[in-house]
Amino acid sequence: MAERVSVAQQAMDALERTLAKRPGLPLRWNRTRDSLEIAPQAPEGFSVTIYDEAGEALVAANRWHAHFDDPAEAAYCAFWLLTPFYRVVHELKAGVLVAAWIERYGQHGWEPMEPVYFLNPEDAPSWKLQGDERFVRAYFTQNALPLDRPFTDVVPGATLADDGLPPGTVLGRSAVESLEPLAPSLLDL
Repeated sequence: MAERVSVAQQAMDALERTLAKRPGLPLRWNRTRDSLEIAPQAPEGFSVTIYDEAGEALVAANRWHAHFDDPAEAAYCAFWLLTPFYRVVHELKAGVLVAAWIERYGQHGWEPMEPVYFLNPEDAPSWKLQGDERFVRAYFTQNALPLDRPFTDVVPGATLADDGLPPGTVLGRSAVESLEPLAPSLLDL
């Protein structure tokens, strides 16, 4: 009887096949028994990794992570995190990371999903600012994996800037300051 290939291994295989079809990309990848790490070579890039955690796929990027039980969804998420159409968001309170999530670009702009909390989102008092504290949302965007067709073929109706990217795209890290958190409102996503 053949050994069953885990969800994570299937996701890693699929992503590795996709990357191998595109030689010359500005990234390297390293496959071990338990992970596939894709490391963009641009200074504004960040690694995206698929881990095999007891057969389940864990996709992680820049302190954000999510579990997947479908190999196609895991590979898809890792692929898109290498493009400028997915980005990682960190929400910091007084300089301390309190939540991370990803956002994908679509017809209606940026859509948050898959939040990870480092501060209890249901404990409202812990989200109150003290003194001159502020919330900062840091956005991490990269363009390590160009698409082989226009984004509007994938997402018809998406509004793009003249450079083919979401309007206002800043590659690397950009940040905005706020007096209110966004993360607690994402709890039910």
